[in-house]
Amino acid sequence: MEIAWGADLTADSSTWVWTDITTDIRYEDGPISIKLGRSDEASDSQPAECSFSVTNTGAKYSLGPQSPSYPNVRRNTPLRVRATQTAVFDETLFQGYVTGFTPTWNLKGNVPVVSIGANGSLRRIQQLKSAEQSALYRFVTSNLSPVYYWPLEEGKDAKVGRPVFGNTNMTFILSPPPPQGKISWGATDDYVPTKRAPVAADGGGLVATLQGVPGAGWALAWAQKIDYDDGSEIQAQVVFYLNDPNNYALYFTFERTDGLIGLIKAITPTTTVNVEPYFLPVEERDGIWHFFAVRFAQNGTGVDYQFYVDGQQVMNGNITDVDLGPGLSMARWYCDVGDTELSFGHIMILTLADFDANVTELNNVGTDALLNEDAVVRLSRLCAEDGVEYSGPATSITQMGAQFPDTFLNLVREIEATDQGIVYDGTSAGLTYVSRESVESSSAALTIDVASNELAPDFAPTDDDQRVINKATADQREGSEAVYEDRDGPLGTNTIGLYDGEVSVNVGLVDLLRDYAAWVVHKGTVEGYRFPSVSLNLRATPSLAAQVAGISPTARIDIINPEQVFPELPSETISLVVEGIQTQISPMEWTTEFACSRFEPWRVIVLAADTGDTDPELCHLDTDDSELVTGVSAGATSLSVATNSGPLWTTATDDFPFEIEVGGVVVNVTAISGATSPQTFTVDPVSQALTAGDSISVYKAPVLGL
Repeated sequence: MEIAWGADLTADSSTWVWTDITTDIRYEDGPISIKLGRSDEASDSQPAECSFSVTNTGAKYSLGPQSPSYPNVRRNTPLRVRATQTAVFDETLFQGYVTGFTPTWNLKGNVPVVSIGANGSLRRIQQLKSAEQSALYRFVTSNLSPVYYWPLEEGKDAKVGRPVFGNTNMTFILSPPPPQGKISWGATDDYVPTKRAPVAADGGGLVATLQGVPGAGWALAWAQKIDYDDGSEIQAQVVFYLNDPNNYALYFTFERTDGLIGLIKAITPTTTVNVEPYFLPVEERDGIWHFFAVRFAQNGTGVDYQFYVDGQQVMNGNITDVDLGPGLSMARWYCDVGDTELSFGHIMILTLADFDANVTELNNVGTDALLNEDAVVRLSRLCAEDGVEYSGPATSITQMGAQFPDTFLNLVREIEATDQGIVYDGTSAGLTYVSRESVESSSAALTIDVASNELAPDFAPTDDDQRVINKATADQREGSEAVYEDRDGPLGTNTIGLYDGEVSVNVGLVDLLRDYAAWVVHKGTVEGYRFPSVSLNLRATPSLAAQVAGISPTARIDIINPEQVFPELPSETISLVVEGIQTQISPMEWTTEFACSRFEPWRVIVLAADTGDTDPELCHLDTDDSELVTGVSAGATSLSVATNSGPLWTTATDDFPFEIEVGGVVVNVTAISGATSPQTFTVDPVSQALTAGDSISVYKAPVLGL
């Protein structure tokens, strides 16, 4: 048992200094109790828990200056529990944060006692009352250091646009005389990278006075949508006023005809020079959000510029006789008088270094809110943005949809549902993720032999309909849905009635929605018993300690020889997925209980190598119709099998062994011979008599993954 007194929670956990407090633990008041993961496959993982008691002689664990640990006896002090055996294993059973040092008194022994409770990082994350944050706001505030940044996500009652960086509000302006115009705050939310945006109309707009913009150059970025009218040619302008005494402004005009965007130098308020035009494609003009960015850099007596629209550089060149040295004095966004409406937001002014280092990512966020971003890349990025340490794979095979404005935890759960993985805490300083592909067709991390008395009570099968789903709906966030139904299978709707379910995802390719619905039905129509829990007593089976200590949620465990406890069960391996773990430890006790689900749905097709591949999850293709030609007695090692339709069974040596099902009995095949039907199957001794005409198929044939 270790505690990191005075740890800096904002620093990397590798910098924390751990103090061993094992000798202070009071087992008289109960064992060390640890709980990780989730209760079953249908629920979310909950904050990990750890509780135990310590002797508090000398007030080491007391609050206040009387404690020698003062001022470090405080909330969220890091705590971890490790199981070690020299030169054999060293595993972290729990890592989290103390949520309470509660004093008690053992009257019988006249001993001061403190009960310590700790939880994983999910506890604090769940308690946060954080507001929804947009993709652009998250990215800018976490990755950039703007000179100025106005998200402009204020609600309808706002009066000004407040900066997140910089010290100047954006305020309402009117068009030239006669004064008119309006600004409607929070009037639109149809731009995915933001929560909401203001809309300017009738000549209205916003303006900000600027200071401290670097004279050698700067970059600007903003999002904008223009609903064009049929009136004047110029529909909107974005103007950057210079402190150059010989020049007035640099500005962009957005014109109705041909969707012209013009970059213009104004020498005086009335004298202008057209620098370069760009024409938006016709399909992108009316009512379409665009993300704009422009880079200005001093180059001698002129200014080099690059202009981006939706991540693509569309204009570049040099503006002669402009001096950026004095900096910017003002920036304004406004629309033409008339029916034109200008929606805009996320206005930022950046240093060149900041822009150059982040231009690609910034354009990706601003253009489509990171549509098709890798699920694990998104998760690790979100964790970094929120200061949560991430443990897990670097990439996945799942592409996410656009990142909508939401809370951190909701975005994490959305990734979990879309990738069909699991997020949990309690084994590291932050969150741990296991992707779907890590679970599919995985090997067993632990094998429990019932015949060797390695299984503790109470192990029992359960036969119920708790996890049955034979019709499922998959719905896309802010989008469409798809339905899949198993009608005629052993657990189909026509066979046992309707059991419906749903899954909500945010996937990059909506054509995959039906596959998600089918995957839910696949997991919900697995035949056989459930085994909700598996218990082990490591005092009785110390040889398993190293393996058990290394088990984490989503690990596969195999139970062999189960018929030793339940003779009515078939003599086959029971494969399970660990969903949650409960551990009790004391000097005389080490028990572990695994909350489990069936592994069968996760057996997905593995393509074989050219030769020599004996992976148990290899794709063995079934025949259309095969049956046993001649009945055999229990113990038989040879079967005659007729293929009535479809291809013959394989005879290639390296395709064996694999299992078949003969009239409901599982048989292990070690070889097949014969170039025509019937073929001869060499098998391990069959467990019971088999009848002529029994149907034959591949046993638990793997399926295509999601």
